[in-house]
Amino acid sequence: MMEKNLAPWRNWPVDASSCVAYIMRAAPVTCGLLLLLSSCAPPGQRWFDSHTGRRPEPPRKPVITQPAPAPFIKFSDDTPEDDWAPVVTKSVKFALARKAQLLFVVQATCPAPADLKGQADQLRQASDTTLRSLLTVMRAAGADASQILISARVQQNVAHCVYHIDPE
Repeated sequence: MMEKNLAPWRNWPVDASSCVAYIMRAAPVTCGLLLLLSSCAPPGQRWFDSHTGRRPEPPRKPVITQPAPAPFIKFSDDTPEDDWAPVVTKSVKFALARKAQLLFVVQATCPAPADLKGQADQLRQASDTTLRSLLTVMRAAGADASQILISARVQQNVAHCVYHIDPE
C-alpha cells in the first residue's frame, strides 16, 4: 500500500484515491474563489479615469457681474446751481426720511492739468465753489455735517468737473 500523499502537486497523482481526495478538499476553496471573483465586476478604464466614455462638455460660461449702480445724483460743473439745488434738496430729504443715519458720499472728479500746481488749483477751485455750495444745500435739506463725506480727485479723461452723490 502506498503512503498517503499530503502534497499531491509535488509528484502528481500517485493513485486514483489520492486524486479524488485532493479534488474533494480543493473543491470548496475553488468554488469560493470563483464565486468571489464572479460577484464583482472587473475594474474598467473608468476606475482610473472617471471621464472615460462620457461626452465632452463645453466650458462653462463665465459669471457676468452686474455693473455698478448709477450714482444717486450726478451733475456737471457747467450745470447752474438753480438746476441742481432743488434736485439735491428733494433727494436728500427723501433719503433721510427713509433712513435717518445715512452717509452721503460726495465725490468731485475734475480734469487733470499737466502740472501738480494746476491740479491743486483745480481742486481748490472746485472745493471753494461748487462743493461749498453743495454742502450748504445738503445741510439746509436736513443732513448733518457728520453725514456728508466729501472727496475730490483729478482724472485725465473728463472735460469738466463732475459731481457724484451716493448714499451709503
